[in-house]
Amino acid sequence: MAATTEWTLSSPGSGKAIALSFPDKRSGSTVLAAVDFTNRIPSGASISSSDAWAATVKSGTDSSPSSVLSGSASTSGTTCQQKLTAGTDGVEYYIVAQVTLSDSQVLEQLCVLKVEDLES
Repeated sequence: MAATTEWTLSSPGSGKAIALSFPDKRSGSTVLAAVDFTNRIPSGASISSSDAWAATVKSGTDSSPSSVLSGSASTSGTTCQQKLTAGTDGVEYYIVAQVTLSDSQVLEQLCVLKVEDLES
């Protein structure tokens, strides 16, 4: 079994609606994707739970986009992690990472993932 690749993206500071892009992945690979919310967590607050991540199709065709999400999201400090697996070659996905803070705020970060298999 191949080792799982890990990616971490840093969520920009508050007030910035920016979609972050994960590196392209192959349909047969699994990666541990993470979003670091450090820049968006107010002083005195912390992540109390990682909510379910969501996946939808940005471009291309995949009748079951949520299948790119494997297992449950988890947190470590200011970072929320989710395994991303499978996917359809040539499809771009919107991935939304969501956490709830100790002060009851909910933070979301929009990310983009492209599945691209290499030509033989």
